[in-house]
Amino acid sequence: MFFACQRENPQVFALSQEKNKQQMPTDVHREIARREKADIQLIAKRYDWHLKQTPSGLLYELSNVHENSSMPQSGDIVSISGSISLPSGVSIFDSQKDSIKTFQVNRSEDFVGLHELLQLMHEGDSANAIIPSFLAYGLSGDGDKIGGATSLICKIKLVNINKK
Repeated sequence: MFFACQRENPQVFALSQEKNKQQMPTDVHREIARREKADIQLIAKRYDWHLKQTPSGLLYELSNVHENSSMPQSGDIVSISGSISLPSGVSIFDSQKDSIKTFQVNRSEDFVGLHELLQLMHEGDSANAIIPSFLAYGLSGDGDKIGGATSLICKIKLVNINKK
């Protein structure tokens, strides 16, 4: 006697394979997000930062707040000093080496998290922040120093605002 193994209905099999293909990237992104969140918590603990979180996910704390000073708005030219680095310590920007960074708020190619952070600050304020990858260079990185799914650590001072 011969028995034949009967396969699943070919259409059902094809649909389940397609569903698995769609689910896999979602699972991978969830795992990346979970790991990044854990890394961010470790960074905050390492620096003993007590961070606030914006609705977008930016984590920051302000110090030396100058409440009577102006705040930048979209289109203003700002100058910042300080540093931006990777969690590993690799420097992306350091005003002691690279000089003060000047750019236009929401109109430059700098990462969106930096623009958001600056709009929470007054002229003269200092900030410590952890910019999650989705507000920095995303899953692909910058193709140079910043790898994919990499948070950025900012320790900056808003030195100057030139209103548009």
